[in-house]
Amino acid sequence: TKVILLDFTITAEGLKEQMQSLVCKIEEPKDEDEKNKITIDNNENKSKLKEYENQILRLLNNSSSDSFVESDVLIISLTESKSISEDIETRMAQSRITEEKINTNRANYEPVAKLASMVFLIIKEITKWDPMYQFSLKWFEDLFRASIKNAEKPNLKNVGIRVENIKKSLLKATYHE
Repeated sequence: TKVILLDFTITAEGLKEQMQSLVCKIEEPKDEDEKNKITIDNNENKSKLKEYENQILRLLNNSSSDSFVESDVLIISLTESKSISEDIETRMAQSRITEEKINTNRANYEPVAKLASMVFLIIKEITKWDPMYQFSLKWFEDLFRASIKNAEKPNLKNVGIRVENIKKSLLKATYHE
């Protein structure tokens, strides 16, 4: 008999990304929705481009070699493909600019995400001391959401102060839990 252990533990980097996404969904929901929409649109656009490439290759393969220039269907497909390709490239360029802006805004919350990741990984290690202390990621996400909600909001929109308040709130909530 052969036993293979699969380790489904969370990596610090993966957890940081997850926590960053969570805090951004709460603090900047429009940006997070836009980021998700951009990702979906980019995947659909790439799929369309691939579909048109395959269609052109099929037409080239099915037409006789001496009638490439005379094939109306092939010429029309190439023309449509070119215009659609240019349109998709333009949209993808615009989405890259928007995505860079969103990523810049998301970077503001990276210190909170990093702290949350470290706190959860430390809490997870408590199990090694006593098996009675076991905490789930779901529990921690709920705790993190609550600490974001309970964190003091500055009068003016100041992300730096807000980040510090969330960090303090998270540490306080973790200590009291």
